[in-house]
Amino acid sequence: MKENKKGYSLIELLVSITIILVLAGIGVTSFSNLSKTKKIITVKNELSSLIKLSRNLAITRQLPDGSLGLDYIQVALSGRNLTVKGLSGGVSDVFFNKSIDGDMNGVGVTVTSNLATFGFERGTGRLVNGAGAFINGQLIITLKYGGVTDTITINDLGIINEE
Repeated sequence: MKENKKGYSLIELLVSITIILVLAGIGVTSFSNLSKTKKIITVKNELSSLIKLSRNLAITRQLPDGSLGLDYIQVALSGRNLTVKGLSGGVSDVFFNKSIDGDMNGVGVTVTSNLATFGFERGTGRLVNGAGAFINGQLIITLKYGGVTDTITINDLGIINEE
């Protein structure tokens, strides 16, 4: 005799709930990594934009007052601060000092070769160290947050690569 079955057994319910919980766990993990990646990209874009602005100021030799007497641009990353100075005739003029602490919220920034101060030569935009001497090779700025890592690379010609 055949039994007429209505409803679900306890085993079927437990299997269904387990599958739902596993899929939810995968979704939460993926969303968390997406959030971390988005935060890194936001900080990277802002930092890259400020560095590109600094290079453009060096290429155009433009001072904040609009005059053209710039020797080179100096960019300093110190803790959570980015300071951009224009040096002209031995005189240093701060173009902007940006605190990136509020934007970063835990994003760690490191620069290769312990070169926290670098810059760009006037006219050409070539990469120089903090004293204005040319750098052979590249400079890599690494951003890290919660297991997600991204980089900004600046080659010796001063070209910024964000890949």
